[in-house]
Amino acid sequence: MLKESLNLMMNMQNMMRQAQKLQKQMEQSQAELAATEFVGTSAQNLVTATLTGDKKVVKIDFRSSCS
Repeated sequence: MLKESLNLMMNMQNMMRQAQKLQKQMEQSQAELAATEFVGTSAQNLVTATLTGDKKVVKIDFRSSCS
């Protein structure tokens, strides 16, 4: 009985360590994504929008349709 309890406690400790490791990896991935910029352009290239990975608008450029 005591051995089973110790094994259960060790398994729970391992699970907690693994969860903490995964949390740290998730935080690093979120920081990398937030630092990345994404650019989208309209079909006729009249509007170009640049956003960060955490959905913040960096800039929006408008181009005149007159040629």
